[in-house]
Amino acid sequence: MKESKSHHKNQEIYEEKYPFKLNEKVLIKGNKRTPEKLVGREAFITSKCLNGWYLLKLADNGENVRLQLRSLQAIHEAINGIEECVKQEQSPDNAEIQDDTSKSLETRS
Repeated sequence: MKESKSHHKNQEIYEEKYPFKLNEKVLIKGNKRTPEKLVGREAFITSKCLNGWYLLKLADNGENVRLQLRSLQAIHEAINGIEECVKQEQSPDNAEIQDDTSKSLETRS
């Protein structure tokens, strides 16, 4: 029984250290060690290295790069973040504010 608990705990630690799966598509968000030319590009996880480093294959040109966990973001997280921004911009509350602003500008002129 103790072995299964320790195995489960080891699995949790491993998943914390390596949250991305092989062949998962990620967005390179960058950190201070990330070359600027890679930021904003999409890549696929090809291998997990020591201490939270990943080997990636860039989606657009197939170049292989090695980046840290903190410089990567899951694609579904990035898409959800963009969708939230779009929803906020399109919310009825924002439309009312824009209408009020345009009405006040019309009355001034």
